[in-house]
Amino acid sequence: VVEREQNILTLDEARAHAKECDKAMLDELTRWLNLGAFERCPKKHATNVIDARWVLKWKEVNGKRIIQARLVVRGFKDLQAAQLSTFAGTTTRWGQRLVNSVAAQQGWPLFTADVSQAFLRGLTFEQAAQMKDEVQRDVQFTVPPGSAPILQRLPGFEDFNPLTEVLRMLRCGFGLKDAPRLWNKVLRKVLQDLGLSALQSDQQLFVWHVAS
Repeated sequence: VVEREQNILTLDEARAHAKECDKAMLDELTRWLNLGAFERCPKKHATNVIDARWVLKWKEVNGKRIIQARLVVRGFKDLQAAQLSTFAGTTTRWGQRLVNSVAAQQGWPLFTADVSQAFLRGLTFEQAAQMKDEVQRDVQFTVPPGSAPILQRLPGFEDFNPLTEVLRMLRCGFGLKDAPRLWNKVLRKVLQDLGLSALQSDQQLFVWHVAS
């Protein structure tokens, strides 16, 4: 049994650390903006509007406990959800055992890597639409209640009006059903560009052959 520490802020903690929460939410919106994940859109032109919420968590960084915010859209309200292909494969249990077995035999070290904001680094909706059998995505979202003043601190959003505007998503954000799949497509391309190839027996397990 894996025991996980409950690190989501309670309402009382969020109120007691209001300034830290405010900064964490601004940092998250800045990350979305820097990755080109959204743009302003008049509400009258929006056809698929969903709402969003904040998830505030404690996180330990360099021995210090900080607050991290994540903006999550409510993907179950996405009107295009039923049209989407959502398969995003992961390696099989057999594949995981194979990696561990070969590493043990060869004396290779194993390591893991974490990609920050992985879903927001996936294919853009425009890139995905150019691929075969992909849906032309059109998704907008409203900022969580009380978040407009934070959004207005971003360059280009100073006069954002939540009554007449929404944010159009240009990339898959956290909460959308197709986010893992569009990220997986980018990851596969990067690995292939580096010279790795997928195994026939496990398409999510990549190998790199070096001539001896």
